[in-house]
Order: sequence, then C-alpha cells, then structure tokens
Amino acid sequence: CSILEVSKARYSLHMKRQGTAATTSRDKDRLQLMRPALLAPFVQYLDKQGCDSERLLKAYQLDRGDVAHNRGLISGGHVHACLAEAARATRNPQLGWQVGTSLDHWRYSLLQASLVDSNSVGDVLIHLVNTTDAHATATSYHLAIDNHYSRFWELRHYHSDHPGQADAFTLGLLYAMLQKCSGQDWAPAELLLETSDPVLLPARLAARVAGPITGVALRITLPTGWLRKKLMPRPTGLSNIRISEPIALDIKAYLESMLGPHLSNPDLDSQAAALQCGSSLASLNRALVQEGSSVARVLRELRLSTAARMLLDTDTPLPGIANAVGYRNVASFSRAFRHWASQSPGSYRGQVEQAT
Repeated sequence: CSILEVSKARYSLHMKRQGTAATTSRDKDRLQLMRPALLAPFVQYLDKQGCDSERLLKAYQLDRGDVAHNRGLISGGHVHACLAEAARATRNPQLGWQVGTSLDHWRYSLLQASLVDSNSVGDVLIHLVNTTDAHATATSYHLAIDNHYSRFWELRHYHSDHPGQADAFTLGLLYAMLQKCSGQDWAPAELLLETSDPVLLPARLAARVAGPITGVALRITLPTGWLRKKLMPRPTGLSNIRISEPIALDIKAYLESMLGPHLSNPDLDSQAAALQCGSSLASLNRALVQEGSSVARVLRELRLSTAARMLLDTDTPLPGIANAVGYRNVASFSRAFRHWASQSPGSYRGQVEQAT
C-alpha cells in the first residue's frame, strides 16, 4: 500500500497523542535522557570554528569517544544547556539552524537507519515516529496526515529553560531534507515552521514561521503530496550503518557515571545529585524504587565503595580518602564506613595487607 495509506492507518493514534501535548505528571516522572551522538554535528562545527569542544563536553562528563561512538546517555536538559553554551561560544544565535541545514543527512548516525529503511519523505517521518525510543526518552515524534496538509511535530516530555538551539537544529534538518528531495518543485512558502524560539531561525526565511509555541517542541506543516517525494540517493562508499537499539536504562549505572567525578564535593547531597543529572529528585527516586534504592543510598554506596577501592589500591592516608569521597572529617567518614562495611577503614585495609 502507499505511504499515505500506511500513515492514515496510524492517524487516530497520533491525533490522540496530540491531544496530550501539554506535559503531564506521568511525563515528569520520566528520566529525560538522550543519546550523546545528538551532539556530534555541533562538535564538528565547533572544531571547524577553532572552539574548545573538549572543555564543553567535559562539563557534562562526556568526551569525543562518547559522542562519536554514541556511548552512554546524557540528560535532555544538559543537551540544551550544552548547545546554548556552544551558540554563545561561537557568537552565533542561529547555530542550531545552521548546523541542521548544512548537515549531510546520510552521515548523521541518528538519521541513517531511517534513511536506509525508507524510499520517500513520508517513510522517513514514519520511521522517526516509530523509533524515537532508540534516541531519547525525553522526546517523541508524531505525524498527522490530512488531505491537503500534514503535520510532523516533536513533543517534549519535560520543561527546559533553553531548548531553542536543539529545536532549531531539528527544524533545519527537516527543512534541508525537504528542499533536497523536492528539487525543482521546492516551494518553501508552502511550509509553516513553529518552534519554541522563532528568533533563532533566519529572519529572511522563505517559509512561514510562527511561535513561540508551548507544550510542543517544534512543528512543521507541509503539503501532504510532499510525503511521496523520493529520497536523495545513498552516497557511494557509505557503509557501517549503525542502528541504535531502544534505550535500556540502567539507572544506577547512569547515576554513578554522572556523580563519580563530583564525589569530593561535600555539598553533593541528593538534591545536588539530581541537579547534576539534569532531573528532579522525585523522578530519580521513583525510578529507583523498583530496585529498592534511592538517590541518597546510591550516592552513599558510591562514596563508600570508592573509598574501599582506595583503601585497597592506594596508600592514601585516611584524611585524604575522606576528602576524596566528600566527607568533611575522618570521624564522620569512619562512622559511615563502619556502618557500611561492619569494620573500620583501618581494619579493612589492615586485613587486606595481612592477607597479602
């Protein structure tokens, strides 16, 4: 059957989702996570501009390998903050749009799978709707098709203070794809682009622009006939298409990776830990309750297990270990360690030395 018939079969589902565009209490309970590969085009742009992308990534416990190989996860709020900082660093308020419109779609890892499995623009959009969970738990894509015009939009499941660059990037990505696929039929005046911060789009854009919109991150309205436009040919020599699996969330591992570099901060309590992870304390605790744990417990165990490794693997004196894992003095560290390990730090180290 045609792409239009396939899409109309899903029409009622997507329209139902549209009715819940505002962030719900259930949405707020989600951990808002994304794949780090979302940042890859921006890292490449910063490198070309001579900016310190390493410093920017390090601020969010990431490195080039994480971004290039799509390792680990990053909170949606941190993605938006990172992109806002990148725009300031380059003094380019339209950074998101510029990166999105200049991107080689076939070489963007998070779009490759959708392109490989598609023959038309409509195929790509439906594939994005059905595979959102491979890239993010923080957002979802939706498609509604009508006789004359169709709408594709991104629903954000949380509040963010500065999402504009990410929204402009996605709009730019779609805009450029439509332009390339339309060829001589390109008519940008037929498009309506809506986003959270339209100021971040070019002032003299041929398409119509509206906003700011609330509840929805972005929305693009296009002629329904454009869904049948054929895709750009796949470049020769392109191989190693990586298809991401849905995000499987190991909450404890995620917390440990985000909090590990900050253990020496004695003010890192549960609230500060949630802030560092880009989520609310209530959301994290609800996610951990299924494992019989909490943020406070994960943080305490991470501190004391790190201290135990230092006792075994280093000659660092107890005051140094206490400071390294965030205790203000040896007495409070020793009490916590005794309660956790059923022996004092000195006895724990001594037993291992005696065994050796």
